[in-house]
Amino acid sequence: MRKIPKPLGQVFKFFSSLKLTVVLLSLALALTFFGTLAQVEIGLFEVQQKYFQSMGIILHKQPIPKPEGGTWFTLVIPLAGGYLLGKLLLLNLVAGFVSRFKWTPNKVGIYISHLGLILLLLGQWFTEMLQVESNIRFEEGQSRNYSESFRDFELAFIRPAADGEEEQHVAISEKALRRTGEGKVYSQESLPYDIKVLRHFSNATLTNAVPAEREGFVSAGKNFAPQGKPEVFSMDEINVPAYELELLDKSTGQPQGKYVVSAELLRQPVVTSDTPMQIHMRFTRYYKPFTLHLVDFRHDKFVGTETPRNFSSLVQLVNHETGENRAVNIRMNSPLRYNGEAYFQASFERGNPRVTVLQVVRNPSWLVPYISCTMMTTGLLIQFLIHLSKFVSKQMARHSNARPETSTATARA
Repeated sequence: MRKIPKPLGQVFKFFSSLKLTVVLLSLALALTFFGTLAQVEIGLFEVQQKYFQSMGIILHKQPIPKPEGGTWFTLVIPLAGGYLLGKLLLLNLVAGFVSRFKWTPNKVGIYISHLGLILLLLGQWFTEMLQVESNIRFEEGQSRNYSESFRDFELAFIRPAADGEEEQHVAISEKALRRTGEGKVYSQESLPYDIKVLRHFSNATLTNAVPAEREGFVSAGKNFAPQGKPEVFSMDEINVPAYELELLDKSTGQPQGKYVVSAELLRQPVVTSDTPMQIHMRFTRYYKPFTLHLVDFRHDKFVGTETPRNFSSLVQLVNHETGENRAVNIRMNSPLRYNGEAYFQASFERGNPRVTVLQVVRNPSWLVPYISCTMMTTGLLIQFLIHLSKFVSKQMARHSNARPETSTATARA
C-alpha cells in the first residue's frame, strides 16, 4: 500500500479493503434478488424507485408461504439502496486504486482499465441524475414545439392567445403541490393569487357530484368530485393525481373560488380572474426552441400479418433561431439527434394510423459509457501486449542462449 498520511490511513484501509468489496457485491446481489421478488407485489416502476434509486436502507417485507396456501409469517429484511451501494462501490474502487497501485510503465494498461471502470460508474450516476425521457404524440398535419412526460404532471395556468400573441403558460410541478401538503398554501410569483391545497389524491377518478353539496366550487368542481383509487405500479399504468384547490388573492388573502383539477378534465376558466385565464392539470411539458411538423407517418407490416415491419415519421424541422427548415425522416434504429436530444420512432396509435409517437431522450452523458468501455478495452489490450512482449523477449533470449551450446556439442562429435 502506498504511504498515506496517518490520519487518513485507517480510513483508506477500510474503504480500499477487498473484504468491503465482497460485502458490497453481496449486498448488491441480495438487493437484486429481493427487488425482483418485490416486483410481483408493487411492479417494476415502483421497485426501481424504492429499491434501486434509494440512498437509504429499505425494509423489504418477504412473506413466507405455507404449502397449503396462505403465509406463515412475514420476514422483514433490511437492504441497502441501489444508489447507496453504487456510491460505496465507487468509493471503494477509487480508494483501492489510490492506495494500492504504484506508477510503473508495466501497469499502464491496468491504470487505464480502472479509470475506465470508474468513469463507467460515474456515467451511470450522471445518467440517473440528468437523463430526461418524454414523448411527442401528434397526427399528420399537426405541429409540436414541446414533448410531454410519461408519468409526471404539472398544474398549468394558461392565458389564451389574443391579438396575434401566443399563449402564455405558467406551470407548477405536481410534486411541488404534493410537498406543500393539505391545508397549506403554495405561492408562485408569476401568478396574481396563491394556491391553497384542500385535498390531494395520488391516484383518483372523477365522480358526479351534487352541485348543492359543492359550496364554493366553480367550473368543473360544481359537478365533479375526485374519488381516490389504489395506486398502480406496473410499467403500462400510471397514477392520475387529482386536487381540490382554492385560489387566494395574493394581496388580500381573500378566497377566489375552489377548483377540482385532474388530467381527466379539459381546461377550465378561472372565473374570478380579471384577465382571461384557464387552469389545467396535464403531463409535464418540455418546450423546444424549434417546431416539428408531422408530414407523413408510415406503419408497414409484414404481408398477411399484423407484425410491424417498419415505422417511419417524416417531419419538417423548423428553427427560426437558426433559420433551419428541413425535412427529416425518423425511422426505427435511425433517430434524429438534435439540440442535445435524440428523437426515436417509438410507437403509434392503433386506432388511428395517422398518429405517431416519438420518444425524446435528453442525456448529456450518453457518450460516457462508450468512452469508458473504449478505455477499459484499450487498457486490457495494452496490458496484454506488454505481457506478450515480455514473454516473446524471454523466449528469444532462451533460444539465443541455447544455440552456442548446441554448436559446441556438434563440433565435439
